[in-house]
Amino acid sequence: MDWLEKWLSQIISGFAWMAIFIIIFWIILILILMFRELFTPDDRFHFREYLARVWRRLLISYEVISYGGLIVIPVLMSVAEEGVSTYWMMLVASIVFSAVDLYVRRYAGYWPWGKKWLP
Repeated sequence: MDWLEKWLSQIISGFAWMAIFIIIFWIILILILMFRELFTPDDRFHFREYLARVWRRLLISYEVISYGGLIVIPVLMSVAEEGVSTYWMMLVASIVFSAVDLYVRRYAGYWPWGKKWLP
């Protein structure tokens, strides 16, 4: 039973690290958005548009981290000498997040690059 406890701990750790990276990247995108809003010539503040932009930044950060993890994590695994099991679980989390994103995009009908890539 020790192996099951270790495996569950590692998979939770992998998902947690991916969530932390998503939140950090989202905060960076929100700071950039805030500076862009600060220097816009329009004095009016449109709260609904701003929330839509913040939500869009969250989706962008989710996609960038989940898809980017598919490329970066195998490189980190080949370089790292220790902690490869955590990278494996982060890779599993990245694959799951990417699959969920593609599933949601398919059934929501949201394809920013168009439907020409669909089978």
